Amino acid sequence: MYSIKHKNASLAAPRRHFLRMVGAGMGAMTLTLVGCGGGEGAAPVARLDSTSCVATVWDLVDTQSEKVGTVTVSNTATDLVVAYTLFKLGATFGSLHMWAGKDFSTLSGGGTSFPLVGQLPHQADATGLTTHTFTIPLGSLGITTCEPVSLYVVTHADIRNTDGSTDTAFGGPTAGPGDALWYYGTYNLCCDTVEPPPQDYREETAYAKGSNTFVDLKIGKNWGWAIELKTPGTSSYDIWAGAGQNDIAKGTRVGTLTVDWNGSQATLTYALTGGALMSEAHVYAGDRRPTTTAPGTYGNTFSFDPWTSTHSVTLPLADSGDADGVWLVAHAVVNIPV
Repeated sequence: MYSIKHKNASLAAPRRHFLRMVGAGMGAMTLTLVGCGGGEGAAPVARLDSTSCVATVWDLVDTQSEKVGTVTVSNTATDLVVAYTLFKLGATFGSLHMWAGKDFSTLSGGGTSFPLVGQLPHQADATGLTTHTFTIPLGSLGITTCEPVSLYVVTHADIRNTDGSTDTAFGGPTAGPGDALWYYGTYNLCCDTVEPPPQDYREETAYAKGSNTFVDLKIGKNWGWAIELKTPGTSSYDIWAGAGQNDIAKGTRVGTLTVDWNGSQATLTYALTGGALMSEAHVYAGDRRPTTTAPGTYGNTFSFDPWTSTHSVTLPLADSGDADGVWLVAHAVVNIPV
């Protein structure tokens, strides 16, 4: 039995790793796979639960320099989130306009004068509302890796007052350039390359549980099962790992095998559950019953890098008319979370 650790939280062993063996014998061997880190283009990972990483709140200020609301800026691992709130008594929003970018000179107006709000890329009709949130994918802002980034953010709102008059407001602590009074803010992206903790796995042999054991078939003393099909159709079988002596009470159910046999070919579909992953699979498919318990001799061998929880294969399988139908053995090397 092996115990395997690797730092990929989804399906695979890392693309590159160092292998370190500890222990004198196979029973004591521990394989530790230490990943080399994320590749280029990895999505940023936000740490919004960190005390040093909190949302930024700016005042929303109208043309009379009155505070009429707030703008709250934060980010997730994938998006910039900009939330408007209006608290001026009886007032509601009209149109909202927003821009964010790493280069202030790309703002409409060149970043040197009052921005052309009608040309800002993110707009919303918030008529009658007092709250609205823009969610902007970080990738659309040219942010594809987790790195320190300062974003300029321009947030504009049309305000409708209770007396029928209208006004305009900007969010942010910094007065913009040019003769007109407007504001913007600078937001520091909350981001850190936090890797998930290593996942431990134990490696086991697994078989789909048919009605015939290898012992019953007198082909060996090893545990395992063969599937006998006499009638075309679809059937399913539990996949058991580590069930020594064919005792499922000693094993772990790791998924199901579905077999669709039309009389001339069979499609076998492995579907593992509970976080189990396959690194190898071997399939015997023949008109005659198997004569060996050695999976490597079954004639259909599959290796998976990265490991996988699903696999489907279609193989020729026809009955010659003898009394015992056709036969399958579905074996896998599975890695079970511990």
